Amino acid sequence: MIRDSELDRLGAARRAAFERLCGARRVLNETLAERSIAGEHLRQAYIDQREVSQRKKQAYTHAASLKHSHQPHIDEIEAVRPQYRKKINDAMFRARQAHNHRDVTTRTQLTMVAERTKRELRSHTERRWQLVSEIHNALSVCQEIDERYATALQNFEEKQQRYLNARAAHITATATHEAAALAHDAAEKEFRVRLEMIQARRQRHTAVYQAIAVAMDIPLPYFGRIRIVYKEADCTVHAYFGGVRKPDGEGHGHYVMDINGICTYRREPRMSKGTHNFLSYPHYDTRHAPEAVQKAIASLIAVHRERQALRASLVS
Repeated sequence: MIRDSELDRLGAARRAAFERLCGARRVLNETLAERSIAGEHLRQAYIDQREVSQRKKQAYTHAASLKHSHQPHIDEIEAVRPQYRKKINDAMFRARQAHNHRDVTTRTQLTMVAERTKRELRSHTERRWQLVSEIHNALSVCQEIDERYATALQNFEEKQQRYLNARAAHITATATHEAAALAHDAAEKEFRVRLEMIQARRQRHTAVYQAIAVAMDIPLPYFGRIRIVYKEADCTVHAYFGGVRKPDGEGHGHYVMDINGICTYRREPRMSKGTHNFLSYPHYDTRHAPEAVQKAIASLIAVHRERQALRASLVS
């Protein structure tokens, strides 16, 4: 059987297209997995960023609420502190005067007033520092939340960029896979068309060989295992069949028919070779019309020339 170089080329192209398709499908699956992972990371980063944003909002709301509630008390304390200091200074001044005048009772009373005023001032001062500390603590929490929010936002942006890159790679891989699929389909179609043409040609040749086998009256059990050769040198048709392992193997049968459809040589399988196999009279099977035999021989000659052309194309 003659190999078809064009079919071999198309088969190689089909295999190469299939390998490219497999590679594109593998890359597509990898990029799809990477896109899925990046999407999940982006979703988690978005959840974290939203959670920190809510905490930031709550922290700033709490700090603003504390400042709004504490600032009037702080301002009030700041406003009365000079009055307490003045009252303390006045009491201490008058106590010194009473001491100078040897007025022990007045000095003791004024000293007690100064000490009591100092205690009240100290109490207001401690209250002020308590209110200011609460505001500062709330602002510290806001600062800490700001840092956490900046980190969460940066993480979200990084995960978003990774997802965008993964999505772009997946889109590119999808386009590459679609192009590879189209190329593979085209290569597969060309290969199938060529294969069907070759199969049709082989079926046509087989039909011609069967017609020749019928015309030469070859026994039916050997059909499908017959080698038929047309020899241009003497314009004769040779049929080989019944050999060991192959039609023209050891012990094969051999029929010869001339171009007019007359068998001139008949040797059955496992019979000896020799001149006794030549027919002393023209043998022609009267079951087949001469026109059918001539048509079969003409078809065989056409098949022979077609095969010669194929061999020449393979050599060139």
